[in-house]
Amino acid sequence: FSVDAAAGTSKSSIHISPVITYTDADEPKPTPGLSEQYAAAYPASVAAKVGEKATAAVSFTKDGAAAGAPAGTTFAVAGDGFTVAADGTVSFTPTDAQAGKTVTATVTVTYSDKSTDTATVTFKVAAKTEPEPKPEPTDPKADLRKEVESASKLDEKDYTADSWKVFAAALDNAKAVLEDKDATEAQISGALTTLKSATAALAKAGDTGKPDDGDKPSAGKPNDKGNGLSKTGASVAVIGVAMLLLAAAGFVTVNVVRRRR
Repeated sequence: FSVDAAAGTSKSSIHISPVITYTDADEPKPTPGLSEQYAAAYPASVAAKVGEKATAAVSFTKDGAAAGAPAGTTFAVAGDGFTVAADGTVSFTPTDAQAGKTVTATVTVTYSDKSTDTATVTFKVAAKTEPEPKPEPTDPKADLRKEVESASKLDEKDYTADSWKVFAAALDNAKAVLEDKDATEAQISGALTTLKSATAALAKAGDTGKPDDGDKPSAGKPNDKGNGLSKTGASVAVIGVAMLLLAAAGFVTVNVVRRRR
């Protein structure tokens, strides 16, 4: 109540008509639920790869400041392939069909006062890349294999017995190296060199080494028209190849008798 007298009042009594104003009592405001106090959130985007598990952790804020999850909070996630742990961590393993896609799940957060909140978690799945082709393994015996195939086509009857004997031994040695899984690089190289030398030293059957009448060299001049070896020259070549064979990993032993003219 409030009453004020007017100034300059001269009467001994004054009739007063007070004005009374009534107001309603303030009703107490309800306590806000936990879902109004807290906010749950996940990272804006989580990288994922096909076949590999990716995870996203939940975080909370209260009144705009970082906070821990209130006691008694539980989580549930919707969406195929998603799982959620008791602490709110969402796990996801993308499939081939999800390669290159963005997949989103919704998590329902339930607080101890039964109030709820929702948060979304998004996984960005990388496109599936084809694995780089593995380089084809090189065959360290490729050259030797090729030489053996070529040498195997030769016919014994076309060559002299001595030169063929050395050649056949070199060929057998090369074949043995090919079949040996533990053959060293030196053995492979030696077998190849020996076989090539033995092949080059093969002497044609019936080759006497004497020039035909039409191919006789002029006096004092060497014959440069033919490349046939004399008996002595052929024997020397055979002996040389035989020595190579003896040095090639000890696979064969060859004895050659040098002929006289």
